[in-house]
Amino acid sequence: MQRRTFLLFSTSMLLYGCSTLAPQREVNGRFSLNIYQNQRYQQVNGSFSLRQWEHLTQFNILSPLGGILYQIQVREKQAFLYKGTDTLLEQAPSFSILLEKILGIAISEKDIFALSRGRSSGVLQQSHWCIQIIPLSNAKKRILITEDNSPYPTKLTLIFNP
Repeated sequence: MQRRTFLLFSTSMLLYGCSTLAPQREVNGRFSLNIYQNQRYQQVNGSFSLRQWEHLTQFNILSPLGGILYQIQVREKQAFLYKGTDTLLEQAPSFSILLEKILGIAISEKDIFALSRGRSSGVLQQSHWCIQIIPLSNAKKRILITEDNSPYPTKLTLIFNP
């Protein structure tokens, strides 16, 4: 009986450990989006987290109170957009296509990781976006991404936590 209990306990701990593996890369912070819709500017604020494991990338957009509004998962070269964590809304071949549907700007997960390290993205610089990287206190970075050829430019501000 003791052997069976030990085996059951060991198996459950192994499964628990596998389900809570730390991501290989992770960034998080806050965002502010100003977008022109319905003949006026609208502002959306919240926070975000981007985590990457070997076979899974997960991006969460959180409300100011911390609830998951949207989640993008990338696995096996397919991206999935969820409302919350369980209602599948759409599937696409890339992360950036789905992020554009939510935030109005197509940024890849690689670009977000580069911006978090204070490096501007070549893809964004080649398109019609202007990027400003502003160091803040406590090793935080503020990234301003603004459309530069629109009469009503979209403006996305990202503040990365250290």
